[in-house]
Amino acid sequence: MGSSASRRMEDSLSRSRAEDPSVSDLAAILHYLIRSGQVHIISTNHDDSDEEFVAAASPPRIEHTPNTKNLQKSEITLITKQSCGLLQSKGRKKPKSTTSMIFSRESGVFGDGAFTRGDRCRITNNLLP
Repeated sequence: MGSSASRRMEDSLSRSRAEDPSVSDLAAILHYLIRSGQVHIISTNHDDSDEEFVAAASPPRIEHTPNTKNLQKSEITLITKQSCGLLQSKGRKKPKSTTSMIFSRESGVFGDGAFTRGDRCRITNNLLP
């Protein structure tokens, strides 16, 4: 029984190769993926029910709060905060508003009169959606 099904599949593949080369390529790829186990064919009911695609009414409850103390002390957190403009690398307190950042830049408080990458990121995060 299995050999007759594979013969029918090979016959249909050879017929499709004669019809259109792009269709035959797709069929050959699909045949390879099914044989290798990378693709599985799943049969479903066609009752026009979308129940499996509907999200749950409420998000799952988190039972405990994860411990992030080690993560907060890591160098990755420091570098990320500096890159996002949340920390100043020179130890000075960062201005809160964009206008105070512009004033500090113009008066030369934070270096060479240009916004740092962190400043630009902070302004972009605050002003652009």
